[in-house]
Amino acid sequence: MSMWKDPFEPRYVDICGKRTLVHTTFEYPPIPRRDMDWSAITDDYDGAEDAHSPIGRGATEEEAIADLKRSIEESEDYEEVS
Repeated sequence: MSMWKDPFEPRYVDICGKRTLVHTTFEYPPIPRRDMDWSAITDDYDGAEDAHSPIGRGATEEEAIADLKRSIEESEDYEEVS
């Protein structure tokens, strides 16, 4: 059994009561700090500067997802599903 997860396997995260598809990336930027090696975005991320699409960052994949979730939940533009 491999300890590596399939990078193409979809990962769904519950964010404000909504099942959201999240993509993660290991980036390893050329800086001495290792606390931003992972990033996480939602499936509807478009990359436009004015789109207000949050990006989660962290030292681990789980931290990046948690940062993304926190950013979305704190956003005034996001409405909780009831």
